[in-house]
Amino acid sequence: MARHRESMPYADGRPREVPATQEVHDLDDVTKSILEALDHIDDPDYVMPDHLVMAISPNELLNENGERRSLPVRPEGWTPGPGEEHITAWRIEKEQPKLSRYDRAFLKKTTLQTKFDEEADLQKKQLIGLQLSKAIEVWKTELKRGTDDIWRARDRIDEWRSGAGRSERNSSRRKVRAKPNIMTPKAVLSSETVEQRHERERLADTARKRLARASLTEGQKLAVRQKDRDRKALKAAEGKARRLSSAAEGNAGQPSELPK
Repeated sequence: MARHRESMPYADGRPREVPATQEVHDLDDVTKSILEALDHIDDPDYVMPDHLVMAISPNELLNENGERRSLPVRPEGWTPGPGEEHITAWRIEKEQPKLSRYDRAFLKKTTLQTKFDEEADLQKKQLIGLQLSKAIEVWKTELKRGTDDIWRARDRIDEWRSGAGRSERNSSRRKVRAKPNIMTPKAVLSSETVEQRHERERLADTARKRLARASLTEGQKLAVRQKDRDRKALKAAEGKARRLSSAAEGNAGQPSELPK
């Protein structure tokens, strides 16, 4: 039909000129070659044309045991860089569409609705019904939020934080170092000095005590403060006793003054 239309003249009688471009010619050749290859698919002596042979050898898709190996996943448009010349085959990572809060709530609701309609067991159907009722409430909430400008602005902020602005936001929240820490937590702890370890333990102990005291009642807080005062008083008394004992031992070897 397309070729018949191409041979028809225009409405004013002028002949239709179709340029025989190289692309159309190549496409026709490829189509003919594919059809020919399909006709000889059972012929072991048939040699496939060079322009139909895969650029990647089938052996590159197999491991040493002759099994199909799993290919690394790379983004679209990726090319092997320095040190990656050994990667000769890879799978293209297709970008999945990002679902909004409403999309996720609607998808969960419809999925549970389908399960509820198809379930024959009464007990399981009741459990699915409870989940479905909660999913419907969430869906209604997200439906209302979808018309709120404030919630839409928050969603855009969250999307920016988790996507294009992730590195910028993380760098603005750093207080200790300017660059992200590439060391593992175990490596960080093993590289600490004795002073750094003591300081970390002191800060952790202080934070733990502050958190514990925040959950106490007023009576418990008074008891804790009284216990702290008693401990400090006992520590001061022990220090005074040690100083008096040291002074007494120092005066023991000196001759006493004679009475006048």
